[in-house]
Amino acid sequence: QRGNARHGHILWESPRLVAMPHRMTPEIAIFARWPEPGKAKTRLIPALGAEGAAKLYARLLELTVREARASGLPFHLRITGDDPVRFRDWLGDDLDVRDQGGGDLGEKLARVPTPCLMIGSDCPGLTAALLREAADALAEHEAVIGPADDGGYWLLALPRPLRGHGVEYAASLSRNHAAARCARSRSAYSARTDRHRHGRRPRRMAGSAGLSDAGVAIIVPVLNEAAAIPALAAHFAKLDPSPEEIVMVDGGSEDDSVALAQEAGWRVITAQRGRALQINAGVAAATAPLVCVVHADSLPPVDMVAVIRETLANQRIALASFTPLITGAKTRWLTSAHNYVKTWYAPLITRPHLFVRGVRLLFGDHAMFFRRKDFLAIGGCTPGDIVMEEADLCVKFAQLGRIRMVPRIVRTSDRRIAAWGPIKANWIYFKVGILWALGLRDRMARDYPDIR
Repeated sequence: QRGNARHGHILWESPRLVAMPHRMTPEIAIFARWPEPGKAKTRLIPALGAEGAAKLYARLLELTVREARASGLPFHLRITGDDPVRFRDWLGDDLDVRDQGGGDLGEKLARVPTPCLMIGSDCPGLTAALLREAADALAEHEAVIGPADDGGYWLLALPRPLRGHGVEYAASLSRNHAAARCARSRSAYSARTDRHRHGRRPRRMAGSAGLSDAGVAIIVPVLNEAAAIPALAAHFAKLDPSPEEIVMVDGGSEDDSVALAQEAGWRVITAQRGRALQINAGVAAATAPLVCVVHADSLPPVDMVAVIRETLANQRIALASFTPLITGAKTRWLTSAHNYVKTWYAPLITRPHLFVRGVRLLFGDHAMFFRRKDFLAIGGCTPGDIVMEEADLCVKFAQLGRIRMVPRIVRTSDRRIAAWGPIKANWIYFKVGILWALGLRDRMARDYPDIR
């Protein structure tokens, strides 16, 4: 019998199956091994080291068990590499742990009682909802496949036991092979896996699982921001994971900014006034390899550290930011939309040669982030820029790689719009951008008055 997916691509040709009713609730079989350094996720050792690869695998197995529990379906662990008692001590006394047995993968799959959902333990995109979807689909299809981006699969669900050549077939199954052979049938189903990646790409996987060891430094350039710092400090306290360090760079505040930052436990340094100079000083003082510049009136997402790690795990991305939403007494949807569009039309108007290369211009309230070594290599922000320091930074980073705005919200204050009004504010933003493009830097600060 041949099978295909209902959502556009073909995924499974079932081998000879032994007839058997399959309205029973399928049981999840999680294939796992003990996370012993040097034996777990060996393909990742060159990139992460033996300890790092084992740590990554352990976290992924914990995630897999957690989602299996949350699915409400019966499940058990099929293990190798250690005693069942150690797995129960680690993952829960109530865990049903069984030995995988010897033989190749096909023989191990054939031992799993059906109906079943067979999964590995290294898919960070696994969710309880996906497991339930696969179980529901199995009631109506001869097989369910969860394709992985490496051409294999992260889930194989069967209503009946495999026999004969079906065992070898399942063990060697690849998505492309199945797609080529199953173009006309309707007996298989594809679990939705657009975001799911098998654990074989170390940088991407480490970021996806939130396990990158790369520290993140948050740099906060300030000048008389005592009114904003308490809310920012409270927000930073909720970050999960936590940043390696928070460095506030004071440009000569005359209020309680420094005292409030020290009270929050931030590291405080001083620099000559001017955001470009302050950012340069902060990055130079930071010790973490990844850096995010956050304005005092901006609140990034609470998982910002994980987002930064995952985004910058892609070596093709040189500079990135969050997507700003301007808020205050009300949400400034129009200006927020203008800010988003401006990241495209600004380079079109001011640097068309960069625009055709896909370069975007990001701005300070976007909470931009980058690798510290890259920032230092390009010379940092242009000294003396009071405003628009981020525009020059984008032009410089464009020499190293892509510039990206990630689809996660950073909430930033509407205090300038509240002070100037929406029309005047957008006009000032536009005018300052044109002054920057024309090289009239001495006029930019004059035309961008301080509202504190």
